[in-house]
Amino acid sequence: STAFDAPSAPLGSTNGEFSLSFAFARRPRLSALFFAILLMGYNYCWLLSTRFLAASVTTALFQSSVGVVYALSVPMFGEPLTFLRVLGVSLLIIGAMLASNVTNMRDKGSDDALKLGAGVLLALMAAVGAALYQVLFRHIFGQWKHDPRFLAFFGSWVSLWHLLVILPCLLCAGLLGFEAVVFPSGYWMVLGTSVSAAIASAVNILYLCIALWGSVMLLPCASALSIPLTVGLDWGLHNVYPGVWELSGHLMVVAALVLIMDLASVCLDWCRGSREAKDCVEV
Repeated sequence: STAFDAPSAPLGSTNGEFSLSFAFARRPRLSALFFAILLMGYNYCWLLSTRFLAASVTTALFQSSVGVVYALSVPMFGEPLTFLRVLGVSLLIIGAMLASNVTNMRDKGSDDALKLGAGVLLALMAAVGAALYQVLFRHIFGQWKHDPRFLAFFGSWVSLWHLLVILPCLLCAGLLGFEAVVFPSGYWMVLGTSVSAAIASAVNILYLCIALWGSVMLLPCASALSIPLTVGLDWGLHNVYPGVWELSGHLMVVAALVLIMDLASVCLDWCRGSREAKDCVEV
């Protein structure tokens, strides 16, 4: 038993009525198994999608998760339904498609309509899975947002369930020939795998922190920001320059983030507060 096994009030219920979210909140260890499976599931859908589509196109389709998070956040968290935010979500999805060069959908022999449809469907399934992970985690465990011990506790159990459940499933898939399971061999392969695992763990911890500590739309917007950042790194490190349409898509993504997060109002409020503080000091 832990201090996290007894939430102060049933989440998602009224007048103390039992709810599914309350059942999950009372059993954080078992809930961690659900979220570990959901995490593995949507990442696996993303990887499967790249077998039929270019990775850039899969990434662009994956950004539709922003729209799913926003649609769920309006009724669940009371997020305001405004024209500017809807416009921002639309711009982000369109901009991601342009930035990722959707013409690459033919790069992997996706002329076959069935393969193309499978790739698009898997990418959208990954987007829905990622959105559900973010929204459900915040909805169920939002009451512990100010307790860093809970994040450490929950993250540890997610990792443990990956070892106890996900890894045996992967080994079984390899034995059945469903997936090719290859273990790293050699110094550089083992080192690279270890570094990748450490980075993935750090990203997952940050993922949970942002989901609880930030606003509802912060995490999907931070994920979308990786698209122009990736282009910037390619530009600086590999001398790969985007075309006109791709560059337009990246600018649309940045503009969409400003609209969704209402950054213009945030900056105005900050400037106004700074000016008032300066006036008070002068007086």
